[in-house]
Amino acid sequence: MSYLYKKVHCNICHVDDTIYIGKRAPSAYNIPDNLKADIVKCKRCGLMYPDPMPFADDGQLQKNYGSAKDYFPSELTADRFDFYRSILKRMERYCKKGRLLDIGCGRGEMLYVAKESGWDVLGVDVSTGFADYARHKFGVEVVTGDLKDINPACGKFDAASLISVLQHAYDPAGLLKSINQKLKNGGLLFL
Repeated sequence: MSYLYKKVHCNICHVDDTIYIGKRAPSAYNIPDNLKADIVKCKRCGLMYPDPMPFADDGQLQKNYGSAKDYFPSELTADRFDFYRSILKRMERYCKKGRLLDIGCGRGEMLYVAKESGWDVLGVDVSTGFADYARHKFGVEVVTGDLKDINPACGKFDAASLISVLQHAYDPAGLLKSINQKLKNGGLLFL
C-alpha cells in the first residue's frame, strides 16, 4: 500500500515557505510514526494547512480520519453546538432558510443545528465512520465521498458551508468551482 500522506506546498500560492504552528493529534489521523504531523502557515498568503497532507490515490482517505469517536474523543458538548449555531445565525443574516449543503460535514453537528432550525440539509464527508455517525446520531442525510458523489437529482442548494475544510483541499480553486456548480443562482458559500 502506498503512503497516505505527502509533503505539500501551499495550495493557494504554491510556495513552500511556511511557519510551524503546531502538531496534529496523531491518534486522530492514524499518522504513521515516520511522518511528522505538523500544522504550518504559509508566510506568503497565511493559509494554515496540514503538512504532510493525506491523499486519496489508493481510495483510503476516509481511513485516515479514524472513527468519529476517536477523532473527537470527548462527548459532544454544548460548546460545539453553540459554535455551529453561531455560524448558522450569521448565515441566516445573508440567506433565508432553504437547502444547505455541508461539505466535510464530519460528525454532522452543523447539519443537526441547521435541520433543527428549519433548513433542508445534506452533508458530504470522505469518512465512512463520520458519515455513519451523523446519519445514526442526528438522522441527517450524508453522502460518503466528495462533491462528485452527490446525485445530480439532488438539485441545487441555497447555501453551502465549508467549515475547516478548505485547508485540506489539493485544488482549492477547483473545489470552490465545484461548490458553485451545486449552488442555485445567488446561492451563498460560507467558509
